Amino acid sequence: MNELEEILELLGADQMEVIKMELFQLITDCLNSQHFQVAERTLFLWNNEQLCSNGCLSRQYTEILLPMIYNGLYEKAPPDTHVAVGHSGLEEKSKGHWNATVQGLAQNVLKMYEGVDITTYTDCVTNRQEKELAKKNELAEVARKWDLIAAEAASAEA
Repeated sequence: MNELEEILELLGADQMEVIKMELFQLITDCLNSQHFQVAERTLFLWNNEQLCSNGCLSRQYTEILLPMIYNGLYEKAPPDTHVAVGHSGLEEKSKGHWNATVQGLAQNVLKMYEGVDITTYTDCVTNRQEKELAKKNELAEVARKWDLIAAEAASAEA
């Protein structure tokens, strides 16, 4: 990641346009890494003022990058700092990463994007809430079907 950061600092706008999707996927994959040092080092990219002001992490690319990394950031943020109540009325809390540094860095990146582009940020929050609600509904439907099967089996035995 150190070498990548140095390369990104030298990258021009034309070059960035050519590689942005592959780069953002790499950043997403590293952010979602099971190894905390990979995730931590990736989060440190947002401490680079050059990358955040006019580089690959700038406002210009928020609409592309944030939806790709939002879930990873959300899952790493401290559990008590990011609570959202959507139109479903469900309260949603992050589980948080076990490493305090990763939690703090993820929280800082989320706050940065919330301040830089509230529209994209809100879209990401809403999208996550909708997916969580759909998952909850799907699990409830599976449980209901199992209850029906159990009830039919019990009545067949009687």
